[in-house]
Formats: sequence, C-alpha cells, structure tokens
Amino acid sequence: MEPLEMIKDSLNKQIYIKLRNDRELTGKLNAFDQHLNMILENAEETHTSVELDEETYEQV
Repeated sequence: MEPLEMIKDSLNKQIYIKLRNDRELTGKLNAFDQHLNMILENAEETHTSVELDEETYEQV
C-alpha cells in the first residue's frame, strides 16, 4: 500500500503520529492536504523527555 493510500484509508479513524523532539499526537483524522497538513479531532499531544549523559550522550 502506498503512503498516501494509507493516509486516505485512515480518514475518520483514530491515528498516531510521531513527530520530532519526542512529540506524539493521537486523534481522529478528519482531513489532510497535498502537503500532508492534517486536521485531527480530539487530538492529544504527548511529549517525552529523555535525560542524556553529558559526556557520552547516552540515555540515562
């Protein structure tokens, strides 16, 4: 299935979107455009902070 077909198939369904900076969105996909801007209904955003070791940059 092509990516745009998958998005079209997800219209009016609950979706999960992972963004940069450890942000996540969930909500019902109402619409999208050719630039993949999306309109979500009852959207919820989650932001996860990760602590890194200053010397090794590994997750603590």
